[in-house]
Amino acid sequence: MALNSLDEKRQVINATKENVNNSIELCWVRAHQGQFGNERADELAKEATARDTIDYKFNRSCVRPKNDVKKEIMIKWQEGWDSSKKGLGPKCFLVM
Repeated sequence: MALNSLDEKRQVINATKENVNNSIELCWVRAHQGQFGNERADELAKEATARDTIDYKFNRSCVRPKNDVKKEIMIKWQEGWDSSKKGLGPKCFLVM
């Protein structure tokens, strides 16, 4: 979990940790049961979905480019497989 990381690079996580003095607890609560704060969180979430823009932009994860490349490789491989007339498809596999 990001809040427990000792070596966190994202500024928003570090700022949150500083602001709450490292005393934060996350837990699951049943929806619509009158849990303190949950109804307000639901209101804010619903409000946010109606906006054209978001208040904060998160930086791309360092893992995201790797996942994008993997996805593109799979698309190209599938295209090769689908267009193969002998059913063998591409014989080259790239392991990442």
